[in-house]
Amino acid sequence: MTASFHYQTVFVLDKAHFQECYDQTVNMQKGWQPYLKAFILLAMSAVLMTIINTSPYIAYFLLVLAAVEALGVYYHRAWWVFRQMLSRAANNEITLTVDEQGIESKSVFGQQQFQWVDISQLQKTQMGWTFLCNGQAQYLSDRCLQDDVQQFLTSHSQIN
Repeated sequence: MTASFHYQTVFVLDKAHFQECYDQTVNMQKGWQPYLKAFILLAMSAVLMTIINTSPYIAYFLLVLAAVEALGVYYHRAWWVFRQMLSRAANNEITLTVDEQGIESKSVFGQQQFQWVDISQLQKTQMGWTFLCNGQAQYLSDRCLQDDVQQFLTSHSQIN
């Protein structure tokens, strides 16, 4: 008879955790491509200012919109982390359980259970694990996982 696997730990959803989650899960394009919408708005504004004889307010509006879009792309990480820190879950303890049934996280604000049969993709990243469950991406940090849990997750990632 084999003993079933069970691991439980507690960690805090702090700023460093949110920054790691963002860095490991968001695939931001590099270069000029994320700024394409801002460039298009800027070009439209320039066309309205120079070629088409219309009210300058529309051109200025598009110019400001281009600037806001460019700032949104540039500060995307900081804005995302800031929003997470404003959430009620920030700076609270999370109880993480990994066992034969799946992955479970509990806090004073709720509980999430991810069964292994529902997890469609499990991948190792540089600093943790990402998994896809019912179309939603989730992240587990290696900071709160011991070696035996990482080996257990590796065995499940090979099954998926």
